[in-house]
Amino acid sequence: MKYFSRIILFVVTCLLTTTCLQAQPVYRSSSSNVGITSSATVSLPVGTEPGDLLVSGLMIEKGSTSTVTPPTGWFLIRRTNNSTNIGMATYYKVAGISEPGTYSFTLSSGSKWAIGCSRISNVNTSSPINASAGVTGNGTAVNAPSITTSNGNTLVLCYYTNSKNSTYSPHVSTTERYDNPYNAGEGPSNMMATFVQATTGATGNKVATASHSVLWVGIQIAISESLPLPIELLYFTATPFNHSSVYIAWSTATEINNDYFSIERSINGSLWETIKEVPGAGNSTQINHYQVYDDYPFSGISYYRLKQTDYNGTFTYAKIVGVDIQFEEYPQTVIYPNPTTNKISISGHPNELTEYTIFNLLGHAVRPMEIQENNTMINVDLSEFPAGEYLIKTRTAVHKVYKL
Repeated sequence: MKYFSRIILFVVTCLLTTTCLQAQPVYRSSSSNVGITSSATVSLPVGTEPGDLLVSGLMIEKGSTSTVTPPTGWFLIRRTNNSTNIGMATYYKVAGISEPGTYSFTLSSGSKWAIGCSRISNVNTSSPINASAGVTGNGTAVNAPSITTSNGNTLVLCYYTNSKNSTYSPHVSTTERYDNPYNAGEGPSNMMATFVQATTGATGNKVATASHSVLWVGIQIAISESLPLPIELLYFTATPFNHSSVYIAWSTATEINNDYFSIERSINGSLWETIKEVPGAGNSTQINHYQVYDDYPFSGISYYRLKQTDYNGTFTYAKIVGVDIQFEEYPQTVIYPNPTTNKISISGHPNELTEYTIFNLLGHAVRPMEIQENNTMINVDLSEFPAGEYLIKTRTAVHKVYKL
C-alpha cells in the first residue's frame, strides 16, 4: 500500500497548563462593516481559532420593521428596538475548525446597517452568555444598561447605536474596540467597548456620549469564563505511526475525580465518534502519561479531540489536533446515481465499505451504522427519507448525497 502522511500545520495543542485551566474571557480582535443592502456582511476576525467565541452586533436603521435571519450556527443574544427608528440585534457563535471568511445576516428589507464581529477567547463554550440587557432613549447620552453577573472577572461588551452617523466618546471605565458608523447622513452608528467586571453583581450603567442627539439603543453583554478543568493537561498530540495508524499521546500534571478519557475522531470537525476510552488516574498530583493508537484513520485529514469525564458524569474537552494521511492504493469510493430519487449504490475497496452511517446536515444519524462483510458494493434505499442533502460516512470518508 502506498502511503504518505503529514502532521497538519495548524494543529493546536495544549502545551501549557495555563491554556487548559479556567481563565478570564479575553477580547482578541474585531472586524466591522457598513452597507445599505438586504444582507449585512462582516469578516471573520483576524486570528480566530477553534473554540473562540464570536459575537456580532448588528445595527439596523429601520428598527422593528426589519427582521433578521442569521447565518447557520449563530444564536440570538438580544434584540432591542427603539420603535421603527433604530434597532440592534446581537448574536453569538462558537468557532469551529473551518470558518468562512465572511458572515451574512439577511434583513427582511434593504436598509442602512452597520455591523461588528468580535473574537473572544477563554470562554465557556457550552454556555457563553452570562447576562445581557438592553435599553432605548433619546439624546447624546447613550446608555449600555447595568446587568448582574454571576461570576467575577467577567468580560463585558457594551454596544451603542443611534439613528445618525454618530461617533462616540466611550465611558471612562471602558475601552473602545471599534467605532464605525454608516457614513452618509442618517445612521446607524456603531460603537463597541469592553471592560472587566472584577466582582460578582451589578456592573453599573456605561454611558457613552454620541456626536448627535437622536434616538438610540444600548446593550450590555457579559461573557462566561471557561470552565475549570479537573485535570492539568501538559500536551495532547496525534502523529502518524507505522504507515497505517495514528499514535495519540497526552500527559497530565494533576487529576481530580478523573474517571476516564475518551478519544474522539472526526473527518470534518462536526461529526465526532468515540474510538478509544482510557481509565483516568482518579486523584493524582504526579505526572501521568497516556497513549493509544487509531488503527483505522480516515484517508485524508483525521481530527482528534480529548474528552475527560468525571466520576459524576460531567465532562470537558481539550483542543483539537489533526493528521493528514493518504492511502493511494485504495480505489476511490463512488456513489451513484447522485442526485437520486430513491436508491444509491456505493462501490469501493472492501476495507472502506465495512460499515456505513447516514447523517443529516445537522449531524444527526438518520440511519445508524450498518456492518458489511467483504463487499465491494452496497445498495442503499433512501426512499423513506425526505428530499434534501445527506452525508454518508464509510470507514474513512464522508460523502454528500442529494435526495430529490
